[in-house]
Amino acid sequence: MSKINIQKIISALVLIVSFLSLLFNCSENIVGSDFSFFICYTDYDAYPAWSPDGSKIVYYHRGMIEVGPGAGYITDPDSMGLWMVDADGGNPHILFTTNSIVEADWSPDGNWLVLPINHNIFKAPVIGDSVDIGKVEKLSTFNEVYAPDWSPDGEWIAFSKGLDDQYGQAGTWIMKPDGSDKQYVFRAGIPDWHPDGNSIISVRGVSSTSIWKRFIIYYPFIQFSPDTLNALIGKNNFSPKFSPDGLKIAFESNPFDTGEIFIMLMNYDGTNIITLIKGKHHAWSPDGKKIAFIGIFNEPEKPMGTVWVVDVDGSNLKQLTFGIQ
Repeated sequence: MSKINIQKIISALVLIVSFLSLLFNCSENIVGSDFSFFICYTDYDAYPAWSPDGSKIVYYHRGMIEVGPGAGYITDPDSMGLWMVDADGGNPHILFTTNSIVEADWSPDGNWLVLPINHNIFKAPVIGDSVDIGKVEKLSTFNEVYAPDWSPDGEWIAFSKGLDDQYGQAGTWIMKPDGSDKQYVFRAGIPDWHPDGNSIISVRGVSSTSIWKRFIIYYPFIQFSPDTLNALIGKNNFSPKFSPDGLKIAFESNPFDTGEIFIMLMNYDGTNIITLIKGKHHAWSPDGKKIAFIGIFNEPEKPMGTVWVVDVDGSNLKQLTFGIQ
């Protein structure tokens, strides 16, 4: 038998073993299931976002109805989608169903949600504790767009474009809330507006293992040179978000020696970096006193991947969602 054939057989056996391992870890969740969606994952929820008045939080819920060994789960499509919960954890309810993970943001007046769904950006009117699905508007015609962020004055929506193509360059773009006047800003992603509306912070880096994974503050409307913040050298730093007063930046950092994700805080100029808590998908409360996030504690008494809230000094940790809805 040739050396090439032996290598092919070994490669095939590795794939088979990997598949059987995955199937074994998740098989208990498949038996008896009438539901259409099954993968191995552990997060129940994703991307919490506070309403401007601080009374509500929207978040994406994966619709899990059963979780078993090996992080396997099954889902109910009627429960998978964008949800809303009161800031104290009361009244959780679904706004609309979708199997596209939604990272929503509120308009400053609280009347709209801007939503990336299936690689395009939409906005939906908010009516009380619901959204009017019949009046959803499509804002983007690009492919691979995500992470929309409404400007503090309500005049612009920043978003990320993931690909260089016939529509334009990859990077941060801005557009008017009706989808008009799209403008390329700079080559970095996951934008967040400063509260004064004059600058945007985004992430730039060759890869998650690059020591140059850093944050860029760009000034789209005034003639200032961009500022560069290195955050934590040698770490995978991402999702920087200004505090409501503009004095702090919260971000996520992934140390490569552990594979864990931590929410970090630092001053506007990149100094005084501290670890807040283990978690991801963080969002400042409008008063700047709390942060909502997805907890990834890996502790039996704290379900993996649910919405939590914590004070910015690390106290008063509170769970808002509890997994299976």
